[in-house]
Amino acid sequence: MYRYKWNELLAVCSSMIRPKRILEKLKILSPSKNQTYDENGICIFCRYAQTGERIIYEDELVAAFVDRKTIAKDYLQIIPKRHIKNIYDLSPQDIPLLLHMWDTGQRLLQDRHPNQKYIFGFHVPPRNSIDHLHMHCIVPPIKSFFGKIVHSNYFWLMSPEDLLFKIQHESTRKPRKIKI
Repeated sequence: MYRYKWNELLAVCSSMIRPKRILEKLKILSPSKNQTYDENGICIFCRYAQTGERIIYEDELVAAFVDRKTIAKDYLQIIPKRHIKNIYDLSPQDIPLLLHMWDTGQRLLQDRHPNQKYIFGFHVPPRNSIDHLHMHCIVPPIKSFFGKIVHSNYFWLMSPEDLLFKIQHESTRKPRKIKI
């Protein structure tokens, strides 16, 4: 099976299709959600924020926890306590929240790993795994090849800077959707 996929990948690559289309064509990265809701319809990240489960930091706006995946030297998630589905549900009124999430991630990683490089980003739907806004906070190096693709600023991890820019400059559009 792996040999077949590798040969097919090489064939597709040689046809000069963009990387995103290569992976989608091979069904390696088809959209899928790891949605976890309880019987009351509460998402797993909302549950973490409400119960304190897995939380290493919280304040009135956000909570932070260590991701279950060990793809890097350190890997945190910063979530708003208020349920926001994804980046498409953000408006200019959410800019202070995004800045606070980013600042919180920087402070936590600086405390845990001083003077290191960090990666911060938001997955772009449909490539997000959970429908609750969350910012990835990563201390490289990223260990796996797939992790390097998914958690680098290519086509589905948007940096906080880029997200803030898009929200600020597309705030007059109706309906409120960020064009990626």
